[in-house]
Amino acid sequence: MPGGEFALEYVTGAVSMIIGDGIVIHVTNDSQAEAITQLIIYQNTGTGAIIKSDSGSYPLVPTWMGGASYTIQESGEYWVRILSTSEFVIPQVSFDRLSEPGLNPRPPFTPFVMYEPGGFAVFELQPQRRRR
Repeated sequence: MPGGEFALEYVTGAVSMIIGDGIVIHVTNDSQAEAITQLIIYQNTGTGAIIKSDSGSYPLVPTWMGGASYTIQESGEYWVRILSTSEFVIPQVSFDRLSEPGLNPRPPFTPFVMYEPGGFAVFELQPQRRRR
């Protein structure tokens, strides 16, 4: 699991996805200090989970946002881990399905599962990992 500089971890549950679906992660730094975040998308396998996308650690300047997205290449179960150095980072994840053709003006992707603040499992990572 990623490095020891992080204070908090936000985790979604597993969501069934099909080829062409998308995962979109947004994080907003609602503070006056820089925060470091890392956004990781996992796919479940029969022997554990594998990382499908990893943003690496990157800074979020005060009152700014970051994010990541991933298009599903293989149907299966997917989940997201968001790491942060600050409790003022606000996470949001949407699991999106490609809209059917001809349904304009609908957007090309429609969220079918949303994780918003308060909907994540939250873990404090220091001094050891425990559920908040």
